[in-house]
Amino acid sequence: MANELTRIINNRDSLRAAVASGVLQCSVDSQSTTFANMDDLRAVLNDFNRQIAVIAGVAERKPQYSTMVMRRGT
Repeated sequence: MANELTRIINNRDSLRAAVASGVLQCSVDSQSTTFANMDDLRAVLNDFNRQIAVIAGVAERKPQYSTMVMRRGT
């Protein structure tokens, strides 16, 4: 599990460097990848961040919503 976390963190760091430089090509999992646009690259970066949070045990929980009943004045 530690190796998996290290691999994902390294991939995330490569993507962060690509976002910072504005380049759409980077090496992920030892493969050179060219993204169609910055949104695709950021989506993969967000997925890596989510995977890291899950492995580290700090995954965000979905917000809890409560219901509210609104009534008109009587």
